[in-house]
Amino acid sequence: MKCGQVFVTLAALTASSAFGQGIFQPSYNQTTSFDGGPGQLLQHPMGITFDGNHYWTCGGGSPGGIRLAEFDGGGSWVASYEPGIDFRAIFTVGGTGSQVYGRGFASGDIVRMTSPGVFTTHVSLAGGIPDSQSNVVFNSTGDEYVAHSNGTISRWDLSGNSAGTVSLSGYGSMFSEGSYPNNRGVVCAGGYYLTYSNGNLSAWDGSGTRVGNTVLNGAGSSFDSHFSFGWGNGMVWVCDGLNATWRGYLIPELEGGYLCSVSGQCPGTVTVRWDGATPSRQQGIVFGNNQGQTTIPNGVCQGTQLGISGSVRLVNIIGTGGGSGSVNGRAGTAACGHYLQLVESGTCNTSNVARIP
Repeated sequence: MKCGQVFVTLAALTASSAFGQGIFQPSYNQTTSFDGGPGQLLQHPMGITFDGNHYWTCGGGSPGGIRLAEFDGGGSWVASYEPGIDFRAIFTVGGTGSQVYGRGFASGDIVRMTSPGVFTTHVSLAGGIPDSQSNVVFNSTGDEYVAHSNGTISRWDLSGNSAGTVSLSGYGSMFSEGSYPNNRGVVCAGGYYLTYSNGNLSAWDGSGTRVGNTVLNGAGSSFDSHFSFGWGNGMVWVCDGLNATWRGYLIPELEGGYLCSVSGQCPGTVTVRWDGATPSRQQGIVFGNNQGQTTIPNGVCQGTQLGISGSVRLVNIIGTGGGSGSVNGRAGTAACGHYLQLVESGTCNTSNVARIP
């Protein structure tokens, strides 16, 4: 691979803006689905989670009647319950934890399921939740509660003490995401805050920067679909509507690991960001015209297979510090719409393929 002139300059990070796919592929097809109809929830689906064996869906609109449904790991209905809660959230640690938690309308309390369909108060969140309609979830590491309201992430520790807020920069500028109820949902996976609006999934890092967006093919865009947005069994879930089809999307980039994203405007200044690199290892930024397959022909990473093809060349070598960071570069017209991938020195690990906007 020869050094190229795709980037004119590279410097320290300044800022980034909303962009194309970033850490994601342009779109994803559903991985699985099941019929929520047998659960017979009343009024509105308010989320889904997985306890390691079974899926749980919840409903809201009022506390009476069937508000909780249980399905086995294959999506077959098991039972429905009347817990007396007007749900706005149901969640587990990582979407796979054995303990099921929930939150009711306009409540500052997190409730925990002690037996099927029976919930008791687990913890009260200091200061309450700013939005009566917001769902609540655990963060990716399971050590904070997280809620979202119109571009502001609120955080609490496991004792319910406030842990501050994060503003999602540029939230509301795309996909009508600032509309209700699109603007009250969040799930956490892969170290990111995830939001959903009209078939579009966005990922935000811990500083509130949008690091990716993608299309979930076939995902619902109804009023109830936006309430239903959830995470379970390693997948993002959206329901078509009340007692309709639940669609699950497995997104490899949310499984953690070595990730690359590109943001900004092309031609112009773009930001290349990396996460999950080995601390203190150098990273090679590699450019290719297309997604495809290329084997590095020589050098310390000879034989490593890349996910890009077409005029593949090394454009820069950077240090990664603690394993996460970013650099700015000026991208010429020849770079626009093409692809970057990172290769780590020593380990020869490769990142995902990221598209230059």
